[in-house]
Amino acid sequence: MSFSLVQVNTFYPGFLNDAYAAAPGKADAPYADQIGWLLDMGFSDPHMFTRPLEALGVEATQIIANCGPAQAAWLRENGAGGVLQSEHDALRMQIDALKPDVLYINDCITFDSVFVRTLTHKPKLVIGWRGFPPPDATDWTAFDAILTSFDKMFDWAKARGAKKVIRFHPGFPRDCPAIATPRAPDLDVVFSGSVTRQHSYRIQLLNYLGGLSRLPEPDGFAFGLFMNDASPPTRRLRRSTAARCGATR
Repeated sequence: MSFSLVQVNTFYPGFLNDAYAAAPGKADAPYADQIGWLLDMGFSDPHMFTRPLEALGVEATQIIANCGPAQAAWLRENGAGGVLQSEHDALRMQIDALKPDVLYINDCITFDSVFVRTLTHKPKLVIGWRGFPPPDATDWTAFDAILTSFDKMFDWAKARGAKKVIRFHPGFPRDCPAIATPRAPDLDVVFSGSVTRQHSYRIQLLNYLGGLSRLPEPDGFAFGLFMNDASPPTRRLRRSTAARCGATR
């Protein structure tokens, strides 16, 4: 049975800013070109499902809700003036225009049930992804399912109104640039991901590894942090890691 899907993501602002800064004029490109260009970079590839589904004959559309240039391009191309009033308004217009059977929202905190209920079009299935504790005020009563790799989410999601919770472990596609591109590693240990103040154990572990990395040879090692916000770990760790890998974002 055929169906149509719209997948909604938000990307790290730092990644988007760097990508557009490195490609002058890309913000003026057509919407489809911008989305294709961003997906080609492989950012968050384990969570990107539109291309694999398209290869299977599914009508699948990718939306990066916080990508201002791409969203403005969509508005221009669809007679809405090209002026981005708000992420929520632009996304609402896109979903109502596309009328998907399935709506899959990766950032189901920014776009929870409060947003879903403002849609004129009502998808047959609304799904969200969450692998991290949701805020207490999160409303998932309009979600048919929440996908997660986090055990505690089974109770948390149901407490916030989700009709069903499904265990899901995303994996890197074989053609992901992070895997397919040959590399010459110059770091011994790398952490790439998110750290917030709530990640208390993760912060302790990173600080511990950072301390070990500063040991004299041969016990010390080159340790790199690559994250959107490097402020939660200690300042000493950020300084030493930046000196080793040249970047901590």
